[in-house]
Amino acid sequence: MQNYKEKKSIINLDWQQTDFLGKISTYDGQKSLLQLQVNALNDLEKYIIEDKDPQFLPPAHLSAKRQGL
Repeated sequence: MQNYKEKKSIINLDWQQTDFLGKISTYDGQKSLLQLQVNALNDLEKYIIEDKDPQFLPPAHLSAKRQGL
């Protein structure tokens, strides 16, 4: 049966569907993480430009180090 499928170029739609949905899920997760990082950087930029109050400091995770950015 497998040999026939290979000769006729029949594809396994169940596997392709599962693979496709898995990739979408992975990409959505990466997109969400990147959006959080962009929002954090935008907030930090706003703080640096607009808020000069020395009593207010940005969260430590924004000033400690740049993680892969």
